[in-house]
Amino acid sequence: MTDRAVTDDERAGRVLTALLTMQRQSWEQGVTAQAALDLGRDDLTVLLADAAVTRQHADGRLADVSGEEGAVNGAACGEAVRLAATGTGDPRYATALDAQLDWLLDRAPRASDGTLFHLLGSRQVWADTVYMVVPLLALTGHPERAAAQVRGHRARLHDPRSGLYAARWDEERGVLTHPEHWGTGNGWVLAGISRALRLCGGWPPGVRAELAAHAHEVLDACLAHRGRDGLFTDVLDDPATFSEANAAQMVAYAALTGVADGWLSPSYAEVGADLLAAAARRVDARGLVTGVSGHRTSPDPAPRPRPRRSTCWPTPPCAGWPAAARGATGGGEPGGTVRPGGCPAATVTLVCHDAQRAGHPQETTCGEQENRMRALRLPAWKSEPELVEIDQPVPGPGEVVVRIGGAGACHSDLHLMHDFEAGAVPWNPPFTLGHENAGWVHALGDGVTGLEVGQPVAVYGPWGCGTCERCRVGVDPYCENPAGAPVPGGGGGLGLDGGMAEYELVPDARHVVPLPEGLDPVDAAPLTDAGLTPYHAVRRSWHKLAPGSTAVVIGVGGLGHVGVQILKTTTAARVIAVDTREEALALATECGADLALPSGAGTAEEIRRATGGRGADVVLDCVGTDTTLRLGVAAARTVGDLTIVGLGGGTLPVSFFGVPYELSVQTTYWGSRPELAEVLDLGARGLVRPTTTTFALEEAPAAYRQMRDGTLRGRAVVVP
Repeated sequence: MTDRAVTDDERAGRVLTALLTMQRQSWEQGVTAQAALDLGRDDLTVLLADAAVTRQHADGRLADVSGEEGAVNGAACGEAVRLAATGTGDPRYATALDAQLDWLLDRAPRASDGTLFHLLGSRQVWADTVYMVVPLLALTGHPERAAAQVRGHRARLHDPRSGLYAARWDEERGVLTHPEHWGTGNGWVLAGISRALRLCGGWPPGVRAELAAHAHEVLDACLAHRGRDGLFTDVLDDPATFSEANAAQMVAYAALTGVADGWLSPSYAEVGADLLAAAARRVDARGLVTGVSGHRTSPDPAPRPRPRRSTCWPTPPCAGWPAAARGATGGGEPGGTVRPGGCPAATVTLVCHDAQRAGHPQETTCGEQENRMRALRLPAWKSEPELVEIDQPVPGPGEVVVRIGGAGACHSDLHLMHDFEAGAVPWNPPFTLGHENAGWVHALGDGVTGLEVGQPVAVYGPWGCGTCERCRVGVDPYCENPAGAPVPGGGGGLGLDGGMAEYELVPDARHVVPLPEGLDPVDAAPLTDAGLTPYHAVRRSWHKLAPGSTAVVIGVGGLGHVGVQILKTTTAARVIAVDTREEALALATECGADLALPSGAGTAEEIRRATGGRGADVVLDCVGTDTTLRLGVAAARTVGDLTIVGLGGGTLPVSFFGVPYELSVQTTYWGSRPELAEVLDLGARGLVRPTTTTFALEEAPAAYRQMRDGTLRGRAVVVP
């Protein structure tokens, strides 16, 4: 029988049979069980689960092979064991699953932040672990632990400049032992996150959007290295390595699952279908997928032409992606019942069926939304923001369009919504909110140099005229020619469209700051204001923060907790934090504060006692109300600094005897562009890390409500 005559179901059966002949290690048992599960073969799934339980190690690891060194691979069998437990009612399976979860959650070897090590007796973090562990944790009611594993692996292995994952990290030495961007390793990450998103319906607010955005980023990064044969090379960005089929199957799984589950544009269906077709051509008459990483038919590395690199992913929207997927594996109509999920080892035949079952949003037609985007806009003063659809921006000469990876929600946005009136500032709504933004260069206008499409960047928020003395040295907040600015005294999210949208137009390339290696846009976004503002305030007082000095931070919210970190990182001062909320004081302690005091009538006296009666050399008031300003004056030392950072609207009476002698009182607004580069460097090195809670774009109003109610921990970051 020729390959052309082989139906999708026949090919699926052959691949499954081939998988059954190959099982050796626990992860292979798990992948095969997932394939059976997704094909609806409950009988086979239970048999595979039974074998995994029979071979369970005393420590809880499923499908243990005598002498196997894997610490996490047995978790890949967990889905099958769960099905066996619910399908048969046999308590042996439920007990086995509990033991596997107990191992993962509490006893498996891990780093100090909880990131699991892949092998026993070795402090190594592998990309493979994302697939083995994350879906099972998500499925069994531990979505936050699942997300934490993704974050831990991302922090160690993900290269934000290329968007790709390295293979292995050594925690003991703090180095990448295998820095290569292995195709199958990136496939494990993509398939693991995609499967977890499908299996869990109860993600905490913003976490699903965070994971989906990251998977989208890695998917696009992989697609940029697709070769002429439709596949990928063993090392994605090294065309001298051999072409293999594993990565194509996994990337196809992520693309089609993402479309079916709504976190990818329908245009990615055609991409997934093409990848499936290329991988299907590698399936031989016996069901073996030939030419894969580690397979006996894999050729030795040899020079190859550089693969085609596309700058236009995703592809143009297709009229209906299930039809495209149907044509991917040989032209036959799909048949049979396939369940949510799908496994990389069998995605040549399974993913297209699963995509057909799930369908795609009927309201989306070919091309009708390709130039539109969602945006959270303030329609008028004293109003709530609205999520609307607007045109995507197009850059003019000298301009840059940034695809937003993260947009910080700032407390000052609440003032825009509830306090400002016409005439208060020289600009008016409507405009898109979000003045703390980072992402990737999406499009460049004519004449822009020094930036590349796809490059991770932060957006410097205040936009001045660019020609006055202040702007020429990067101090745009204090522009002396506001009439020449894009909007007087404002910027993106402050009079002009900001970053709470899928894309932001930046009117001058000088406001686009490349991110240092190791800093992700979601982490960088709050640094552009919540990091830059306190950094500028602290930096101007560095000369007063020598060893033996004391700094007080009043208000440990989105700005204040970062201020504590900056003081501890850049100065020798002792840091005292003050807040009315117990949870804020706990956060201050986590950030390194030497003393955390509740705000009250005796707080100033406690500060003076703690400083030997002298008072604080520097006080940062991150609230700015009458009460906190009075506290700042009462706690300050002579010849000290009181810097007002918060916009609480308070006033401070000043008289000869009303403040300590030679106390300097000043306000600050944002910081300079060179200072932003310094803050981003601190962030990339892990010295300043804002505590954040992520929200999807549609969840942004909830972020502002938490901020207003005082229940938000740290800084809110919206991930479009």
